[in-house]
Amino acid sequence: MTAVVPVLNPRAEPRRAVKRGFPREAGTVRLCRTLAAVERLLYQRLVDAVVLDVKTAPTTALALPARFPRIPMFVLSALRSDDGPLLAACDAAGFAGVLVEGVDNAVAGEWIAARTAQVARRAALADAPKLLRLTDRLQLAAWEEVLRRVGFPTQTGHVAAALRVTREHLSREFAAGGAPNLKRVIDLARTACAADLLGNPGYTVRSVVHILGYASTSHLAGAARRVARLRVHQPSRGGGAACGGYDPAGIADGGGARRASEIHKRKDEVAHIKCGVRNSECGIAREVRFWVAGTGLDACTGHSALRIPHSALL
Repeated sequence: MTAVVPVLNPRAEPRRAVKRGFPREAGTVRLCRTLAAVERLLYQRLVDAVVLDVKTAPTTALALPARFPRIPMFVLSALRSDDGPLLAACDAAGFAGVLVEGVDNAVAGEWIAARTAQVARRAALADAPKLLRLTDRLQLAAWEEVLRRVGFPTQTGHVAAALRVTREHLSREFAAGGAPNLKRVIDLARTACAADLLGNPGYTVRSVVHILGYASTSHLAGAARRVARLRVHQPSRGGGAACGGYDPAGIADGGGARRASEIHKRKDEVAHIKCGVRNSECGIAREVRFWVAGTGLDACTGHSALRIPHSALL
């Protein structure tokens, strides 16, 4: 199940043009008849981009980018010389680009595929293999497979089957040379995707849980904790618990015993990992966003700010 690109246009030729030119390995193009169908897809599947004929429903279409700023949205309309005000409104609304129907049909699919949310997330994680000490060909192939499968639940066995090796061999070889174990890396990639989706005001935590195939909100919270190693300080005088960032004991080397020792030594100043928010959407959103702030994955300031510093991974 790959990411989808909904296309809304009342005419068949521009719809076929996008579908024909969109690379199959990049995702699936879904043709929609109404804007309501586009919105249903946004809440059911991981959407990489949206292509709209804004002339079909200008008011509703122009409101969509503000609700989903992390998902690139493109205009594909039959524009005329007197459509200047509409183009200005599209730019102000936050559309990522404009394609002219009949002029750009030949390049539409390929052009959109190069500017999707998936491309932006991969660019943001471009330095991750180096920081995670992934150098071997099998390690890099597994990393690429993990990124490809980020939109649905993934286990080590799934990656091993795709690479045609045994699960035991992959687990052993992936963690060689000081790299983290594969399960931790899967959590990292999927939590980064969840953090990115949570930057869209149109999504709640439950929406993100459903889209990415987590069993429950507590499973997303658990993945965020495993990656970020968040801790909560004892309640202050004001009564609230303060987040103290992530445990510096490394993701790269596992660090289980060292983390246990450090937590034991700091038990007077550090409270237990947040478990009381498992069924609280507000708490989980706060937890994931604290991780976002701690790693530099800023889900509120656009794709250009999506980055992972070395300290977040070691």
